[in-house]
Amino acid sequence: MKIVKYFLIIVVTEIIYSFSIPKVADGDKIYWSKSTKLTWDDFKEPVPNTQTSTVAYTNSGYGYKLSYNEDSATFVLDCYFDKTKSWVKKAQANDFILKHEQGHFDITYTNSLRLRKTLKEHKFTLQNINDDVKKIVNASYDANFKEQELYDAETNHSIIKEKQEEWNKKIEKDINDLDIYSAKTIAVKLNK
Repeated sequence: MKIVKYFLIIVVTEIIYSFSIPKVADGDKIYWSKSTKLTWDDFKEPVPNTQTSTVAYTNSGYGYKLSYNEDSATFVLDCYFDKTKSWVKKAQANDFILKHEQGHFDITYTNSLRLRKTLKEHKFTLQNINDDVKKIVNASYDANFKEQELYDAETNHSIIKEKQEEWNKKIEKDINDLDIYSAKTIAVKLNK
């Protein structure tokens, strides 16, 4: 009976948390990797019909799936770029702006690494896992949003070249410093 109870918890948790990873067709996603860099051809959404000075927009994110039993939990995390929600004004595009957009994707990745670190280090129990995961993930999403805003504010969307170079170095350092958390799957023991 105990096994059935925990099996049901796992199935329900899988259903609930599978919604945490946004549904995007795999061909429309680029999963983050050190060897893959964005190109302008990856920006597939039509430019919006608004008057904006913005040359390009990157839609990137990360999500997770969670499964657990009475002893352990497993998280599977993905960081991706969504081609169908990212756009560029091709006539104004250049390599410098593309590097800025790559920076947005890389910042998303560094925040997904920080999330992995927090999940790995947190002391979960069977009783608190659902509530704690929600709080931790929401805090991570908030931190990512704030860092993206700061990146654009300080670089003025790549216009302030010195600040852009500072951010490029910071992002590269963050990726290297957090590389220990790059595993897509994290397994943790649940505390009693």
